[in-house]
Amino acid sequence: MDNYLVRLSKFYGDDYKKIINFSQRLKLTSEEKIVIAAPVHSSEKTVRILKAYNHQKLDYRFFRIVLFLNRHKHDENFKDLESEIKRFQKKSNIRVSFFKKTFNTKPKIGLIRKILIDTILLASKNPKLIIVSNDCDTLTVSDNYLNEIYSGFKKNNKQIMYRNFFRDYPVWAGNCNIFLLLIKFYGLFEKEYNKLPIPFSFRVNTDSLAFTAQMYAEIGGFASERAVAEDLQFGSMAGSLYGKKIFKEHKEVIVSSYRRLMETYISSVPFYAGWANFGEDHFLRDSDENKMAAKLKRLDKKTTLYYFEKEISLCFNYSLKRRILPALRNNEKIGNFEAEALMNKKAVLICSSLFKKALDSLGFSFKMYKYPIGDYIVSIKRK
Repeated sequence: MDNYLVRLSKFYGDDYKKIINFSQRLKLTSEEKIVIAAPVHSSEKTVRILKAYNHQKLDYRFFRIVLFLNRHKHDENFKDLESEIKRFQKKSNIRVSFFKKTFNTKPKIGLIRKILIDTILLASKNPKLIIVSNDCDTLTVSDNYLNEIYSGFKKNNKQIMYRNFFRDYPVWAGNCNIFLLLIKFYGLFEKEYNKLPIPFSFRVNTDSLAFTAQMYAEIGGFASERAVAEDLQFGSMAGSLYGKKIFKEHKEVIVSSYRRLMETYISSVPFYAGWANFGEDHFLRDSDENKMAAKLKRLDKKTTLYYFEKEISLCFNYSLKRRILPALRNNEKIGNFEAEALMNKKAVLICSSLFKKALDSLGFSFKMYKYPIGDYIVSIKRK
């Protein structure tokens, strides 16, 4: 880790002194075993993520929340964010530190996360420090969330813990039957997918990842040039470098925002297309989730099943082509057409097994068909 910290002065150049000043403000203590790291840029999200940790079973002395208040020069003023943090600190035993930076142009999320974690490493210099990466979209976490992370590291003694929780859904989701059905399906599918062995299963989100400072340094940190999917790139690096040193947990629940999925529904874009192929959308990041939820409409049973079946087909083909097959190709040597055909058949069997399990949990039977040329078509029925 020392070599990584030495290289930071070259990476940040003239801004390195600012990073050092940031790190000195954090005031981390030796008894703190976990740091929750989250970038925030609005007072609403600042309050939400702080309240999410207000009832943790883990002793408050053992963890600290570190927030990186980042803004574009035309965004909300920092004063509101700082006021919210100070109000929270008066009412809570949770230790909270923060630092702030204004950018002249919209910063890339990869750079934001890199500055945040690098600052924590410089403040602690403890290679065994557990860093829990959260999104500012975190709504709630289970009371035992941090306790399970801490005990998981102690028990497994591994470098990284993949925390792909079965995401719960907000109360308002029940107002839209197709929306609720899809959220439940995605959660069940990801849960089954992440039971697969490496190399398939290491797909991460920043609201579900915990790692040691040492591992972060060895990977080289978050990629500063990434405007989106910086967490997936980080997870891919971790998976290729650490393999079986990764351990997974599926017990506790974290609830995050579903603004992106709501926007695809409201705009009549296929759900999974919007979910899987998102771009850098600052408007969507700052949208009011409750106002968006008010636009969701209930559908009758026949229409719900029709759209659900279409979305499952899209999801199946995306998962097959973009997740299962690439993982197999990276792990198996393909020397001829026959070997490629066998690998394709294996990928289809794996993918269909995952879908069958997820849909079975929702009370649906599952069949798939393939045209001579083209994608698979999925047929579902209620049991």
